[in-house]
Amino acid sequence: MDSSTTARSPALRRLPLGLLAVLAACAPGPVEISAISAELHGEVSTMVRVHWTQDRDADAVWLEFDPGDGGWRSSPALPRVAGQQSELVLGVPADTGFSFRVVADRQGVISTSADQSSATGSLPEDLPEPEPGSWLSDQTSPEGWVLGSVDVDGGSSYSGPFWLFIASREGRIVWYRDLEFWMSMFPRIAKDGSHIAYDRHHFLDPVGDASTIQRTSLSGDYSEEIEAPGLGWCWDEMSDGTLLYDQNQGGDGVTIQQIAPDDSRSTIWDCAAWAAPYDDDPENCYTNTVSWSAETDSILWSTYWGDYVAEVDRSSGEVLWHAGELEGGWAFDPEDAGFDLQHYANYTPDGTLLVSTHVPGQEGQQRAREYTVDYARQTLTEIWSYGEGVDGYAKYSGEAVRLANGDTLINYGTGGEVREVSMAGETLWSLEWGEDHTLGHTQLVEDLYALNQGR
Repeated sequence: MDSSTTARSPALRRLPLGLLAVLAACAPGPVEISAISAELHGEVSTMVRVHWTQDRDADAVWLEFDPGDGGWRSSPALPRVAGQQSELVLGVPADTGFSFRVVADRQGVISTSADQSSATGSLPEDLPEPEPGSWLSDQTSPEGWVLGSVDVDGGSSYSGPFWLFIASREGRIVWYRDLEFWMSMFPRIAKDGSHIAYDRHHFLDPVGDASTIQRTSLSGDYSEEIEAPGLGWCWDEMSDGTLLYDQNQGGDGVTIQQIAPDDSRSTIWDCAAWAAPYDDDPENCYTNTVSWSAETDSILWSTYWGDYVAEVDRSSGEVLWHAGELEGGWAFDPEDAGFDLQHYANYTPDGTLLVSTHVPGQEGQQRAREYTVDYARQTLTEIWSYGEGVDGYAKYSGEAVRLANGDTLINYGTGGEVREVSMAGETLWSLEWGEDHTLGHTQLVEDLYALNQGR
């Protein structure tokens, strides 16, 4: 205890010297932080790992860093024991210098290291970078980053090379992974929010023995590989970690496969067997969507050559309804609000159906269409659409996803653009890779550090 503080305290002057010594020993002292260093992550040049040594346990330790945008950010505050420790700096773009410091809290006593400096490295030369477009930051959804996949050569062959990426709203890439000549069209935030999960396969490989679904933290310290033989295009994850995917069987059609967390496997539904009374061509079962709904425990299935959407009950394998070009399907209201090479049918938080589709009979026209699903009338009734009079077209792929704030995330697939639009149809934010690059599934990201936890 500071002697000058003791001299000013009459109460302390009345205590025996031995008791004063005990109180001083028991009082929380500051954590001494030393041996601070920083190095680039071995595989991702936009991540920097900070190392330090602390002389005692702390209730919470975190990094504070200035990523060069004028505001300080923090890593999660975590309890840490005495000794050597490390933490990643996440969210700083490539080739950017930044300041950082280590902060510790021990029983309310805050210790802060001196400010340090470091810098991120350069991006790989063949990693496609987007051009920023509109961004009305005070009107958009609050997430600061977007996760997705993009190919290098573009076109419609889906031959790769492919990259996973996380980019800031400004279009600066802050994380990436080289998939080489594997493709990945559905990278996602894992359902538990602790890591990224993505497909790794070759386009419509009828054997597909090497196809997998991968799980990884941003650092790669956590990784897991799940074999998904025959994975044709798309997959989804249930809340408990169960995986669902389309298994391409070549001329024998396509099935929905389920992989439980204990790795037990089963077939949910055989598309060709179900569709046979309407269509004897199994290739018309090739799909671009496996989208699970927690509310109904059902799976939305969208075929691109068959031009129809079906909803399948996961437990029974029963088709609840289908609509589109396949015989026997539900009606559309209005009649011209139908599908053509539609992609990523999914349910919004309000239970309406949202689809990205070409406009039947209108070359080069794209729409995001939202419907109510009316079981009584067996009708999909259009209640909102986006795209009329708008410059944006996906020859293949693409999607539309309703965000929590009511905006819609539009992805133009082979058109190489993602944008957030309001219900009034105003573009609030966009990034453009251009038509030389195909985008896979895109998803907004709120917290980078959450994706570095691992399961």
